[in-house]
Amino acid sequence: MAKKSDIKQVDDVAAAHGFTGPLRAAFGEAVEDAKAAGVFDVVGGKVSWADLNEIAKDFKLERGLQ
Repeated sequence: MAKKSDIKQVDDVAAAHGFTGPLRAAFGEAVEDAKAAGVFDVVGGKVSWADLNEIAKDFKLERGLQ
């Protein structure tokens, strides 16, 4: 079975930023938190690539992963 497109999109952005294992899971939670907080526009349950990359950058800063 194929992954839902929103999950695949988050996986792709996570991989591009080097998030694996527990970091990938934590990044997914950060994305869900940002969606729930209304920080970024959500269309069809998805956040744009640009917004996902912004979440990833913020996630790296918060975790000291530069």
